[in-house]
Amino acid sequence: MLNQNFGPTIGVSLAVPIFNGNIFKKQAQVANINVSNATLQKDIVVRDYRAQVTNQYLAYVSTISQFENEKENYRLSGQLLDLVLQRFQLSQATIVVVKNAQQSFEESGFRLAN
Repeated sequence: MLNQNFGPTIGVSLAVPIFNGNIFKKQAQVANINVSNATLQKDIVVRDYRAQVTNQYLAYVSTISQFENEKENYRLSGQLLDLVLQRFQLSQATIVVVKNAQQSFEESGFRLAN
């Protein structure tokens, strides 16, 4: 017996899965877990940014307050230096007191500049 076919042939097959091992259910569970993880990660990032903003604002307020205090300190140390120089001219203060007042004025100026 001899079987010969001549000409084009077309083959079509159809596969219908009867049991897929609950793959789709597991994939849906994994997708839900991934969504939950992404939500938690977003919440963590937002929390961290809020904490950074709060810390930066508190540092800013503290720096502004410190600057105002240093300006007042500089003004007061300048007044002290003027007073000590006047007392020195009237022979009421020693050179050591004048030197201390000058150092105080210089240090407050340095702190203000920083």
